Amino acid sequence: MKSAAVHSLRVATLFCLAVLVGCSGNGIATYPVEGIVTLEDGTPLQTGTVEFNSLEHDLTASGSIQSDGTFRLTTYKAGDGAVSGDHDAVVVQLISTEDLPLHDHDHGPTIDPKYSHYDSAGLRFTVHDDRTNAVKIVLTPVLGDSHGAESSES
Repeated sequence: MKSAAVHSLRVATLFCLAVLVGCSGNGIATYPVEGIVTLEDGTPLQTGTVEFNSLEHDLTASGSIQSDGTFRLTTYKAGDGAVSGDHDAVVVQLISTEDLPLHDHDHGPTIDPKYSHYDSAGLRFTVHDDRTNAVKIVLTPVLGDSHGAESSES
């Protein structure tokens, strides 16, 4: 009787482990994607997040923009990259500066909000499965931004 209970416990444990391993990812391989986000004048974007949304799979990879403008994408685990194929991309900046003195929130240049929406960003990249994917994203700043960008107003 005791051995049947032990056997049942082992079977239940193995079943739970199999379920947990199966839920850790869906088996779609990822490939390294790293890059830099700059403004048209070469100034690096200092804050925000880059997201790649696969056009073939229901997967999104994202990466935080570092102070030098660089980023590395993650899908399942830190720095693993994105699935191969075409991706629409966005760059999102969430900047809240209310009630803070200027010197406490030097976030660098601010980009046009259109880049935070897949339907208006106009950013598309292909991730290749045979190499590390180096991406350069060049964006337009918000008009009137004082970080060296020119305004189109006369």
